Amino acid sequence: MLQQQDRLNEAVEALAKARQADPQYIKPVVQLAQVAGIQRRWPDEWRLSAEALDMHPIGFSPAYFYRAEAAFHMGKTEESEKVAREAIRLDQDGQYPESMILLGAIFEQQGNTADAVVEYKACLKLAPHAFEAQHVKEALARLKSPG
Repeated sequence: MLQQQDRLNEAVEALAKARQADPQYIKPVVQLAQVAGIQRRWPDEWRLSAEALDMHPIGFSPAYFYRAEAAFHMGKTEESEKVAREAIRLDQDGQYPESMILLGAIFEQQGNTADAVVEYKACLKLAPHAFEAQHVKEALARLKSPG
């Protein structure tokens, strides 16, 4: 709730307390990684997502996204692509289209326009009204325009 109210420092404190109360409970670790990403603290997002994946490597595809996002922003493109693909593979219900957006951005950065378009279109098909849909539409328009 604190995170939704953009009270991120308070959210971090509450999540840290939850983590101390039950060190084996993965959810606060994943949420701490998420907040680190929102705050653009990439090394913290990297570390926390790794901790979450060590705890439970299969059941939490968002942890893979946060790991991939951190890797992308830290210049670890190959690692980011690998982990983003795993996030998409594990997200059987399509609840996290952000992984497709990230993979599209990775392909864009690599100059692989065709695969970027594929990922962006897949994201829009899965979640046409998602928070990032406008960003994805703009990326598609940019990639399709000459020059």
